[in-house]
Amino acid sequence: MGEEKKKLFLQTPEFHNQLLFFYIDAVKNELSSTGPQETASEERKKLIKLLDSSSSYAAEKILPRLPESALHERAILLARLGQHDAALTIYAYKMRSFNLAEEYCKKNYDPEKEDSRDVYLSLLRVYLKPEPSSGAPSTPLIEPALELLSKHYTKLDPAKVTLFFSFFFFFFGS
Repeated sequence: MGEEKKKLFLQTPEFHNQLLFFYIDAVKNELSSTGPQETASEERKKLIKLLDSSSSYAAEKILPRLPESALHERAILLARLGQHDAALTIYAYKMRSFNLAEEYCKKNYDPEKEDSRDVYLSLLRVYLKPEPSSGAPSTPLIEPALELLSKHYTKLDPAKVTLFFSFFFFFFGS
């Protein structure tokens, strides 16, 4: 195979999918033998880096192959599929990592794009109105929500926040 063809092959979705499947198999073995760990193995770090940096894979094919316990990896794939609420729910409730949820918003926020201009509002919704079907506790996360509002109010549409709070207090306030 010529050097140019090799470079092109290394950028194909098929190659990236296969490489991700290899890392997933290694992570599955890691998780099944030792359970979730505080520090990630080299394979898991490579998996996360590739999921995060590559745009040459099919997220919808990768997601079903991941173990349920691979939370961070699942959140990255859900983000790639445009499922912001689901990804943020993983960070906020399953991982209890408000920093990762905020980093997610920083990375995905784009005021020019319809599907990502309200990512901070999505996080506010996730904090204050957890979906019972998501496995999240039904108690709102007030402190992280207030922190989000104080740090990122310029990235939230005031009309949408007002509308959200009016519904929130109407249904949940007393």
